[in-house]
Amino acid sequence: MSRLRRIAAAVELKPTGPEGGMTLEEAVKLGLGYYEQGRDAEAADVFGKIAARVPAYPLSWCILARIALRQNRPDVALGHARRAIELRADFAEAHEAMGHALRALGRGREALDRRLDVRRGETGGTRVVCTFSDETDRRRENQS
Repeated sequence: MSRLRRIAAAVELKPTGPEGGMTLEEAVKLGLGYYEQGRDAEAADVFGKIAARVPAYPLSWCILARIALRQNRPDVALGHARRAIELRADFAEAHEAMGHALRALGRGREALDRRLDVRRGETGGTRVVCTFSDETDRRRENQS
């Protein structure tokens, strides 16, 4: 089971979803299936509908951010990742997506600073750790 599927399973799911008669759980499984197959248009459609119907569901925003990164749209990815983090501050995958978006936008220093802040921060007893590359780890060690 992928990391994102485990997250989806751990999140409280509502009884009804964005597709006619489909539960949120079913819609998430369908969207994750599309995402994992690289079918970004279909995944974006499903998660876009989830985000419209259940805007407080952070996984949809995180997946939309990851899809935007795949499509080389880091500005869109940054907005979606921010929304996911607003909804769930300890969502490591959303922080990771935000870091990748910042780097793609040429804001590598901000991405590194964010990564270090996230590593130090603890939210609700869950340590958030994001890794972007070995290079950022070397920079971090040199700054210590």
